[in-house]
Amino acid sequence: MGYSIKHNKQFQKFYITIGGREAFLKYERTGEGVIDFKMLYVPKNLRGVGIAEKVLKKAISFIEKNDFKVKSSCSYVNQYIGTHPKLQGLVSSSPVSHTWVLHYN
Repeated sequence: MGYSIKHNKQFQKFYITIGGREAFLKYERTGEGVIDFKMLYVPKNLRGVGIAEKVLKKAISFIEKNDFKVKSSCSYVNQYIGTHPKLQGLVSSSPVSHTWVLHYN
């Protein structure tokens, strides 16, 4: 399956639409050079095939190219960065506030 992940700066998200359903990673610019990844969502029927990781990798590429730092309120992003030591240098030293969001489909 080919992926075309897009970045919408106006709505502050990285996303992909497959079969009319959107998987996305929403973010917020929290300060000069710091982006807080707020939440990553993949529709239930698209889970388990690596879409979340691909969307996150696109966002990380953007962070790296622009010399930003990451502050994450998203548990998936925190777990991913925690298991990839080479990404530790991208993490902002400012405190993270965790936001929990539940989605029901």
